[in-house]
Amino acid sequence: MTTIARPTPLSLARPTAELPQPAADALRSLELRLTVPENIAAAVATYRKAALRVAALSELADLADAGIELSDMHADDLAHAEEQMLGAHTTLAKAGALHLIGGGR
Repeated sequence: MTTIARPTPLSLARPTAELPQPAADALRSLELRLTVPENIAAAVATYRKAALRVAALSELADLADAGIELSDMHADDLAHAEEQMLGAHTTLAKAGALHLIGGGR
């Protein structure tokens, strides 16, 4: 009969020192990204995409301040992107996940 040796987990075999804070933060961030529920991941993607759109349209709004008129379509698009950001922000706030978009912990 052959006996198969089972390795001892490293955490039991060799205790290790605590990770430095930046490394611990990076590990937590990675763990969150790997375990984030689908609706949270969708909210983060929606927020980021809408934020990029708001930034681009805000440049057009700045042109409007300089006397170049912002079209109704662009104004509506800006309002829609801002609504998307607000909706995604609300979803993430309810889930306690604002840190995923850079807003608090």
